[in-house]
Amino acid sequence: LQTALNSLNKYGALWPDVDVDGRMGPATLSALRLAISRGDSGMILKAVNVLQAYYYLTRRKEEFVRGWLAQRVMF
Repeated sequence: LQTALNSLNKYGALWPDVDVDGRMGPATLSALRLAISRGDSGMILKAVNVLQAYYYLTRRKEEFVRGWLAQRVMF
């Protein structure tokens, strides 16, 4: 989520960058609220799904990739 928010914020023009630390702290929540208030919830969902797919594709577990993509990633 943090990577997605940072990628969609137009270099900090829409909301400040957040630390990509895996924690849902006040900065992440604030950025998420700003993004949602701008109507960017669909774009955030798409970005998170792309990042999730990338994560699965880079795990080197070819026997599981098709299932992960079919069951865990929305397109």
